[in-house]
Amino acid sequence: MAAAPPTAVPPLPPAVRARLGPAPVRTLIRSRPGGPAVARWAGPRGALIEKVHAHPRPFQQEEAALRQWAPALPAPALVAVEPARRRLWMGCLPGRPVAQPTAALVSAAGRVLARLHALPHRDRDPLPLATALRRRMAAAVARARAAALAVPPALLRLAAAEGPDPLAGARRVPCHRDFTPDNWLSAGPDTVALVDFEHARADLAALDLAKLEGGLLFGAPELRAAFYAGYGPPPPAPLLAGLVGLHGLSTQLWAARHADAALAALGDRAVAAAARLAGAPEPLRC
Repeated sequence: MAAAPPTAVPPLPPAVRARLGPAPVRTLIRSRPGGPAVARWAGPRGALIEKVHAHPRPFQQEEAALRQWAPALPAPALVAVEPARRRLWMGCLPGRPVAQPTAALVSAAGRVLARLHALPHRDRDPLPLATALRRRMAAAVARARAAALAVPPALLRLAAAEGPDPLAGARRVPCHRDFTPDNWLSAGPDTVALVDFEHARADLAALDLAKLEGGLLFGAPELRAAFYAGYGPPPPAPLLAGLVGLHGLSTQLWAARHADAALAALGDRAVAAAARLAGAPEPLRC
């Protein structure tokens, strides 16, 4: 990766210049249209990660999570913020992205997620979480029917609150909301740190499990057992199945809007995982 010339980016904040030293070099890590641009700056005194958001909401969510929750986790330390440019500066973490999740790494990730969910949070949202979740589910079901997509039965059951309500007493806790190995770094065989908090906000803890259950853990009983050995007991099956179904359906809808076959396959996999969690045959697509 080539270093960008000094004129390619705005001037560095004083706190960043002090951490890097003179003549730092910028290396672009990733950038995509509509998403954040991430770069690594290295100087004689050290290195930092720069993240520039394209939109206000992910910038605000990531800044808030890095200030409030990251200090209690293995996660990047916030160094400087430039709100006008939606630019964040973070310390570099040791380790590499988790390309091949092992049972030990998955268990470590479970421990880190449990720490995040256990952090204190004062809920100032006047809308009860169960009501908010059912509104999300109803909106997804309506969009699916308009697009002629089959709705996972587990999602329909959760949305309708059939029998004992799995959402009774639901409360908001700190959540990552994009908890997959793509956002884990490992510096050892059983250590995991979390990165990329742009989706983070207070939400239902079980929602942080939906992508994992619909992806990495589906059809991998050893990894699933390892994860919950670190995290703690899984949520009740009706709740988990319904939320994985919601994740799968939302992914299918996004894939259909953007003609993304690879994403559609991920959505199909999550819908199949929801059916297995609910103990039912996989639903057929319309």
